[in-house]
Amino acid sequence: MVRSMWSDRPLGVKLAALVAAGAVALGVFALITVQALQATGDRVAELLQSNRATGEALEADMMHDAVRGDVLAALLSSSDADYRSAVADLADHSASFREILAAVTGEGLGAEVTAAVEAVTPDVEAYLVSADQIIALAGVDRAAASAAYPQFAVAFAALEESLPSVGEAIAAEAAAAEQQTTEQRGTAITLALIVAAVGVAVLSALGWVVTRSVVRPLKRVGAVLVALADGDLRGSVGVDSKDEVGRMAAALEASMATMRSVMTAIGDSSTTLASATEQLSASAQDMARLADESSAQSGIVATAAGQVSTNVQTVSAGSEQMGSSIREIAQNATEVAHVAAQAVEVADATTATVAKLGESSLEIASVVKVI
Repeated sequence: MVRSMWSDRPLGVKLAALVAAGAVALGVFALITVQALQATGDRVAELLQSNRATGEALEADMMHDAVRGDVLAALLSSSDADYRSAVADLADHSASFREILAAVTGEGLGAEVTAAVEAVTPDVEAYLVSADQIIALAGVDRAAASAAYPQFAVAFAALEESLPSVGEAIAAEAAAAEQQTTEQRGTAITLALIVAAVGVAVLSALGWVVTRSVVRPLKRVGAVLVALADGDLRGSVGVDSKDEVGRMAAALEASMATMRSVMTAIGDSSTTLASATEQLSASAQDMARLADESSAQSGIVATAAGQVSTNVQTVSAGSEQMGSSIREIAQNATEVAHVAAQAVEVADATTATVAKLGESSLEIASVVKVI
């Protein structure tokens, strides 16, 4: 049923299905590629943020050392100018230290980095407060400030131990982003290969089906046409689809059926013509025989015609004599006519005489009757 429905579809629909399958496969492949590119872009953004955060962590470590340098500069300053410069530098470095840590948190690298910054913030604040106290004390009593430096060194050591955790958290986040990028790239490649393979398989199968539904009927039609060219009208296409090839095959079948009917009628007519030809041949033979007989009769007639010619000549001579006789007879007939006229006159006279004799007889009969 499904095969019949597919075979009955027009070629345009079959080719459209092939193109649609290719378009779907290409669309899925493009979607996977775009998603992979977007994910890669996100991971690249995270890596860039991680790189910036790593730089900021290094700057924080530099600020950590710069603050200690400011404290030592204040303790070792030999003039008020050097002391005031150390105080100003400490204020700048402390502000930069806090801003850098805030910038690391603002990168949004994840909860681990934020937690690491929050964990190290108390140590940073304690370290900066201790630095401020020592510098302030150095301005009034440098000996007391020098005596308080070991306490500052403890805060420095504590911060030096906890501050690297921020860089480690940033490095872990960068490694995780790199790992995700690698995994997503591998997944995207795998999915792309799978979609490509499935697309090629579907296109190949659909192409094979379309080709088979078109080429096989065309081969059958071609074989029947080749046989038809050789004069064989017994071939059958055997294609029952309703597509363009099927309609062409049906038209060929109808044409061959008509040709077979015509050839059958021609064969019947040929048989009739052969019978008529035989009869005509027999008639021709009869006519030849009659012609021979007619030729013989013509010879006899020619001989008779010669005799007739002689007789005609004889008759002609007799006709001349008869003409003379007729003229004589005509003269005699004229004389007879005169004689007959005279006889008629005599007869009339005789009739009158007889009539008178009749009247006389009547009169005599009356007299006799009276007597």
